[in-house]
Amino acid sequence: PYTTDTPDTPDTPDTPDTPDTPDTPDTPDTPDTPDTPDTPDTPDTPDTPDTPDTPDTPDTPEIQSLAAADGMVTATIAGTIPAGAKFIAALYNPDGRFVASRIVDAASGQVSVPLAVGDGMTLRAFLLDSNDCPLCVAQ
Repeated sequence: PYTTDTPDTPDTPDTPDTPDTPDTPDTPDTPDTPDTPDTPDTPDTPDTPDTPDTPDTPDTPEIQSLAAADGMVTATIAGTIPAGAKFIAALYNPDGRFVASRIVDAASGQVSVPLAVGDGMTLRAFLLDSNDCPLCVAQ
């Protein structure tokens, strides 16, 4: 067998090195944003002092007691009774129907009116001023 020599191919010249690309400089850190200062606390609103209970004024009239016996209704009224005040005793039957009433001047702390209160009847007492407005809670 025989072989023929093939001519050598010329060497390819080396490709020149590519220059290094320069490093990209680091981006500087963004500075921290300063903390927002705390908002000062709003001072507490002072407590409103409790309003003291108003004691019962002796000047305000009120019916303290109410009693019916022997055909008479008697009431004890405390406080200052204004001029022209009226005491009304009203009587209602067991069904709640009005039966009778008596009206007298309430010039003193003790008032009596003739009114017979039967079994099961309801007695109500009212104290009105000279303009027929209530002076106290009805009994």
